[in-house]
Amino acid sequence: MFRKVNVKKSILFFLVGSAGFLASCKKNNTEPDSDSSTPVVEKNTLQTPTSNRDYLTRDSIFLYAKQTYFWNVGMPDYDTFNPRKYANDDQVLAALAALPSTGGKDKYSFIDNGAVAGQLGGVSGDYGFSANYDANNLLRVKSVYATSPAALAGLKRGYQITRVNGRTTLRTSQSDIDNLNDGIFGSNPSISMTVVKPDGTSQDLVINRGSYNINPILYSNTYTVGAKKIGYIVFNSFTTNSVPLLDAAFTKFTTDGITELVVDLRYNGGGSVATSEAFTNLIAPASQNGKVMYTTYWTKTMQDKQATILQNQ
Repeated sequence: MFRKVNVKKSILFFLVGSAGFLASCKKNNTEPDSDSSTPVVEKNTLQTPTSNRDYLTRDSIFLYAKQTYFWNVGMPDYDTFNPRKYANDDQVLAALAALPSTGGKDKYSFIDNGAVAGQLGGVSGDYGFSANYDANNLLRVKSVYATSPAALAGLKRGYQITRVNGRTTLRTSQSDIDNLNDGIFGSNPSISMTVVKPDGTSQDLVINRGSYNINPILYSNTYTVGAKKIGYIVFNSFTTNSVPLLDAAFTKFTTDGITELVVDLRYNGGGSVATSEAFTNLIAPASQNGKVMYTTYWTKTMQDKQATILQNQ
């Protein structure tokens, strides 16, 4: 079974995968591998009744994968896999991704504790900035969400970060790296940083974690190059609150009379397929109306209506 989605009005062709709890996307144009393997004889003698919530969760991860995982053909039986032997849920998921049946193709599955769903809806609860090392091994601010705690504290794209929580940002030891990961990506309520601005002045900042609305359009503008009008948009995440923001940006592009468009997805981590549809429809020319935008494939178990575990949803 597959579903074809048609272009509604306008498009740039790109693939965006969204993955939920044990959902995966396969980035090619072929159908799922046919099931030519010998059916696995199910054995679940180890799945004994329990009130242990951790065991029940790990059981669920495996059992949902068994019926709905894109690469579920050839998965072992419950006793062979034994999800309860793993120390945590992430280890179960890693073991599933490492199964021979995936062929090493699963790079998209993850378990959401609620944070990703919140961000997908356009609300985040972190500091609101990202950073990476440049070609000179200097840690710089890569992006800052408007209205985020980082933006309100005065942090801007391009600032060099020289200290995080009192320690240098040089990566001379594992301890330095751990400090950076914990400070920027950990769950601490605040982060202290020393930054150097483009004019060479330095500033000490303390940024407190907080909730804010995400505007995934980090920047948009129209440039005149010779006789051309070129639209440029930096789109950071396919959040579900993006559509009215995109509509406004493209209305401006239309008013400006752009003839070419640059879409900057360098920092984009994916998100909602519905949002990618809306974005694509804003970009494509009228000549693409009615053509296939993408195709969705489902497991044979789901095609045959044998994914009985979904009845428990």
